[in-house]
Amino acid sequence: MDWAMKFLPLSFREKQSDWYAQKGINWHVYVCIFKDDESNLKHRTYTHIFDQVKQDWFAVVSVLEHTLRTVKKQLPCITTAYLRSDNAGCYHCGNTLLSLDGISERTGITIKRYDFSEAQDGKSYCDAKIAHLRCKIRQYVSSGNNVKTAGDMKNAIDSLGCVMGCQSSHVQINSQVAGEANKIKNTWKGISKISNIELREKQIIAFKAFGVGCGNVMSEEQLKKICPSQLSATEIVLISDFVVPKKEAGSITYKAHDLVTDTIAVELPVDSNHNETMQPLSNSIFTCIEPCCSRVFQTYSGLESHILLGNHQIKLNRISTYDNIKIKWKESCLNIAEHATVSRDSKLTPGSPSSDMGWAIKKDRKSHRFTENVKTYLRAIFNAGEQSGRKSNADDVSRNMRVCRDENGNKMFQPEKCLQPSQIASFFSRLCVMTRNTRPQQTLDDEDLEPALNLIDAMEAMDVLNS
Repeated sequence: MDWAMKFLPLSFREKQSDWYAQKGINWHVYVCIFKDDESNLKHRTYTHIFDQVKQDWFAVVSVLEHTLRTVKKQLPCITTAYLRSDNAGCYHCGNTLLSLDGISERTGITIKRYDFSEAQDGKSYCDAKIAHLRCKIRQYVSSGNNVKTAGDMKNAIDSLGCVMGCQSSHVQINSQVAGEANKIKNTWKGISKISNIELREKQIIAFKAFGVGCGNVMSEEQLKKICPSQLSATEIVLISDFVVPKKEAGSITYKAHDLVTDTIAVELPVDSNHNETMQPLSNSIFTCIEPCCSRVFQTYSGLESHILLGNHQIKLNRISTYDNIKIKWKESCLNIAEHATVSRDSKLTPGSPSSDMGWAIKKDRKSHRFTENVKTYLRAIFNAGEQSGRKSNADDVSRNMRVCRDENGNKMFQPEKCLQPSQIASFFSRLCVMTRNTRPQQTLDDEDLEPALNLIDAMEAMDVLNS
């Protein structure tokens, strides 16, 4: 069972303004998988469509009870049912699980077990049937019809003989019964850790993992403590009932796999009194239990011989693109000697490095000090800027250093002695700090300080009088 994604209304011809602010139509899907008289797997899909509904536990219980009643009418031979769904809150809650016993009594189909799928388990069988129903609705709209309500959606599914094995019903939740049911409170601790429950007479056995351990047995008294009052009936409001399609049920078939014959030529001694505990069926195959081993056998004895010999065939079913990249990178690394550059003096031998030891270690950074000639030149420019008030730009000084000449017409600095603008700016900043620290501070004599204080007091007194 599963809630389908809300279906947005469709029109054969619609304006762009009609596309906005649409309200989706709620629909819930049950897929009933059963065996016919010839033990062939069949399936029937039951879809409940709502005009407006809250997707809570009461809605799930209501459509479940209605579905099981319909299954009992159409297939009287069915007496037991096994439920399966995802871990949505409307399914994995105490109210839903505690209502199963009453549903079994009212519908005549005993619910034996309820299994929850694992997280990220992929798509279910319901999603496949939902895709078929959506395709049928789009075909109905393409024929010139509109699907804007739940009734239109049911007519689309039932049109032209319905979808194979699919039935739809237009229903509505009984709001009065739903209000009383929502008042029922339960205190089932640790229910989020349960993945399977088994229903027995007046008992519930909960498992954290399917078939592991004895399970947590909850007696009738413990169930009454969890939930004192039980749900009597859902009384779903039926607007339009199911319509049986032309082809009532769909078939579930398996693809024929080619069986791999036994390739072990060694015969092991077999005791005449030994009887094999497992007799293979006509269509049975036995796979090796070793991870990633792709060997498959037709007989159980061939599998035992294979396991004793340990001749496993490790093979991936499919190599991903990422694995191919890693394989190619490995080949490139192994063949790196073929593409390496060989110097004239030394010959490259396999397994020997082409560079000196320590070539990947970070080298120490050497500091180069300015020459005295450079310092004198920069100090002269800095002092001239301090006296005139027009300070030189570091970029201009760097360009001038490359072209300036002395009295004889020779260049003052060689190219390797020329500095970058960042070096010149850093040198100027250091000279500025040194000049500021060495500049003498001016001090005021007491004779000058006393007239200044008297003037400040007089100005304050004038401000007080004016205010």
